[in-house]
Amino acid sequence: MRKKISTLIPDDVETVSMIGLSKNAGKTTVLNVLVQEMYRKRSIGLLSIGIDGEERDVWSGRPKPPVFVPEGCWVATADNLLNLQPETWQIVESTSLTTVMGRVMIARARRDTSVQLAGIHTKEGIQQVLHVLKKLGVSLRFIDGAYNRKTSASPLLAQGVFLVVGAAAAISLPRLETQARDWMYPFTLMESQVPIEQEASRRSQETKRVVGIHQEGLEVFPFSSLFPLQAIKKVFQQKQEWSSWVIPGACSERFVQYLLEQKKFLTLIIPDATHLFVSYPTMRQYTQRGGAFLVGKSARLLGVAINPVSPDGYSLDPVQMKQQITQLAHPLPVFDVVRDNSDDYP
Repeated sequence: MRKKISTLIPDDVETVSMIGLSKNAGKTTVLNVLVQEMYRKRSIGLLSIGIDGEERDVWSGRPKPPVFVPEGCWVATADNLLNLQPETWQIVESTSLTTVMGRVMIARARRDTSVQLAGIHTKEGIQQVLHVLKKLGVSLRFIDGAYNRKTSASPLLAQGVFLVVGAAAAISLPRLETQARDWMYPFTLMESQVPIEQEASRRSQETKRVVGIHQEGLEVFPFSSLFPLQAIKKVFQQKQEWSSWVIPGACSERFVQYLLEQKKFLTLIIPDATHLFVSYPTMRQYTQRGGAFLVGKSARLLGVAINPVSPDGYSLDPVQMKQQITQLAHPLPVFDVVRDNSDDYP
């Protein structure tokens, strides 16, 4: 019998984010299993950073599994969606947030049902809803993240993350592994432990500027991102030898490639794993040549779910896929909520 995946959620974790490697990864199916396993043990709340729970995918038109909501569980979604089943919901609180489908309301299910979750599009909006749910006594909040977006995995929002790797992301297993590695590696980054780096991180977040560290101390640069390459080139033309740069936003493939070309092997400190947009081969090349990546706050990846079937009509070998992703994700647990019950499946 399959081990319950809910056992991967520690008791001290109150907010869990679901992120998918692509559209149609199988994220909603994994979420439904987690809710089924947990709702008798903890008070459950559900919200989304994208549109989820719709009957058909908004882009492809394919049928999608509904988001399951047991009696007594909470949701944050648009009032117009709740009004489709008014007798099913007890509306408890109205928020100041709006979506194209109406104002976001906090509601509790009067009976077992399913729901479409209207996406909350900003980090601040998600934080607001999480705060309201916590105030209402909801002890476990699930954020259903939009496809191909890491935002909901930010440690400012979620204490734990599940990554769902589906065959829909790539037609071959090697290509799927490449994408999965690119997504997983940032979650292995360590937090900075050096006092001057921690101070630089605070300064960077306060000023929303890139901060450099050298032998004499800190310097706040007059730019907030890594996109103005001309300004960055001027910094490197100085005689100052930089050991680390703290970046308040995204660290891109283009910037790390530029550092490799210039033979500038800095320690790059980003807010968290969701701000790193660099391929694994480039990250590996950079670290092998003396550079490093650190985070201000680490994100906690709890496990990796796999789905070997694509709605495009092809599938990958489920046994081989699980073996390969398990090697890639080690020591994280890898599971398949559909096939792990089979005696023919490892």
